[in-house]
Amino acid sequence: MAEVFTEKGSRDLIIYGSLVCTVAGGVIGSSYAILTNFKPLRVPAIRMGFSWGLAGFTFLTLRQFILKGEHQKIAKYGLKPSQTKDSDELYSSCSSGIITGGIFGALSGTRFGALTGTAILGTTSYVLQKMYTKFNRYRQSIILDQMGIQQPKNNSEISGFSASSEKIFSKLQSEFYKKYFSWVPIKSLTHDEYMEILNIREEEILTRLHQIEKELESLNEHIN
Repeated sequence: MAEVFTEKGSRDLIIYGSLVCTVAGGVIGSSYAILTNFKPLRVPAIRMGFSWGLAGFTFLTLRQFILKGEHQKIAKYGLKPSQTKDSDELYSSCSSGIITGGIFGALSGTRFGALTGTAILGTTSYVLQKMYTKFNRYRQSIILDQMGIQQPKNNSEISGFSASSEKIFSKLQSEFYKKYFSWVPIKSLTHDEYMEILNIREEEILTRLHQIEKELESLNEHIN
């Protein structure tokens, strides 16, 4: 599990994610001080920034530990991380959200702090991870379409959304993208994204070869 801090991608996620949480907490603390006319302004800003930064660091570290553990489990069955990426990330985000929410909720000292923190941060983690997964799939579908790579027809089974939810979310994504991001050029693929596309292509080829083998066997049976 040492890869969580030694692997560049994982380490950068924890560091930059914690910094973002710290800044967000500082901004919210400052806004609270301004609205309530609290003096000095820096006290709630520093306290809130530190609390959010610590919570973000705890959440992201736990998430990466759990995610690495899931990758080790699937490796025993000969699976690649890209094949279970969505479910692994959802599980790790929800689990770390529940744990982090319970810890910081309990530290708040309120009667139902642990239960409330678990429910709020666990639900928030689930929703945000789902939204990220959907947006990431939508962005990748644009890249795959431009590359001329055929995608699976039934995306709802892969993503875990029901057919009606899939249609609604796809419509919202399409309208949102056209309205706000139509001017943004498609970014360059990272190594991980490129490898994921290759894995998808490999799976499609293997599936097609399996279908051809079945058709040849059926043809041979008719001939004989």
